[in-house]
Amino acid sequence: MSSLVAPVLFLGGFGALLWWMQTRLVRQGYRPGRLPPTRTIRHPFHPESSARFRGGSRVGRLNATVPFVALSIDREWAHLSGLAPVWIDRREVQAARAITSALPGDGLRFVTDDGALDGVIFWTFDAPAVTEAFVRLGWPVDTG
Repeated sequence: MSSLVAPVLFLGGFGALLWWMQTRLVRQGYRPGRLPPTRTIRHPFHPESSARFRGGSRVGRLNATVPFVALSIDREWAHLSGLAPVWIDRREVQAARAITSALPGDGLRFVTDDGALDGVIFWTFDAPAVTEAFVRLGWPVDTG
């Protein structure tokens, strides 16, 4: 019986950490059950008029850690590659909003009128550079 105590305590602690992290994200507007619209877009990102970053993402309940996701952005579109690819239309976004995790690194989520992107977060260890690129490319940003 005593050989089960350590694993049970470990799993219980890990479960509590996951619950706390999820609660923290939900308080910031993340909706884990919300999947983004499925889109097949053939949009080229030209190096001279776009930006590209490596990071992670959370799409719905799927999570890809840094550096397994690429974020490409220009004045019209943002694209998250990786486990769950997401195309984000600039015209639908009210703000790219800063979001924080319990772990190192920060993220951005995408606020829309209809909440279609409430289940999407891009994680990065270089939030200032990502935020600056969004601003430079004409996206509305809320760092508050």
